[in-house]
Amino acid sequence: MGALQQLTARLRKKLMAALLGASMASSAYALPVRVEGSFNLGQEQYDFLPDQSPLNTVGQSGSTTATSGYPSGPWFVEGRPDVLSRLEQTVRDVNGQRWGTIRIRITGQLSEPGRYGANGRCTHRLQLEHFEVIR
Repeated sequence: MGALQQLTARLRKKLMAALLGASMASSAYALPVRVEGSFNLGQEQYDFLPDQSPLNTVGQSGSTTATSGYPSGPWFVEGRPDVLSRLEQTVRDVNGQRWGTIRIRITGQLSEPGRYGANGRCTHRLQLEHFEVIR
């Protein structure tokens, strides 16, 4: 096999791996959500428990259809480091201590069902994109 053929084969493998990775990443968080609920931060807790409210929406981005048919929680919270750092700081500011629960409204993407978080007690992963405290 010539040098050009070897290079082409390596590039093809890298391209296929990148495409497969992009496909898996795009399907990992399949459900957009805008939900109110409680964020719990503890020794082995980093989860969000959604309210059972008709104002919570699930589905296509920008949807205004209200539904209470979203998956029950708790949901294991993931996200960009800056968003998670701000979330942890908000818990400290609201509670006056490192651990605790705060009421928030979130926007994010929900994963497929599974067992996530400490001891697999969370039903989904939540890719947190934005949050605001509910007073």
